[in-house]
Amino acid sequence: MINTLTGPLARKRAALNKEDTGFTLIELLVVVIIIGILAAIAIPIFLSQQDQAKDSAAKSDLGNAKVSYVSLLLDTPAGT
Repeated sequence: MINTLTGPLARKRAALNKEDTGFTLIELLVVVIIIGILAAIAIPIFLSQQDQAKDSAAKSDLGNAKVSYVSLLLDTPAGT
């Protein structure tokens, strides 16, 4: 019973191993080119997002400084 199952499986594995030769050089080059194109598109977008984040952080810091300065002016008695 086991031999009737393992025999065809062994033949199928042997046939698959013969056909499994890997990737060709052209296929690998196409993949590298596609990855390069995607990176060329994504990197400038990422860098502009970083710049926008830095700008908004600076605006937030200026807003916090304004609030703390106003609070200092309100806490300080007039005339001193």
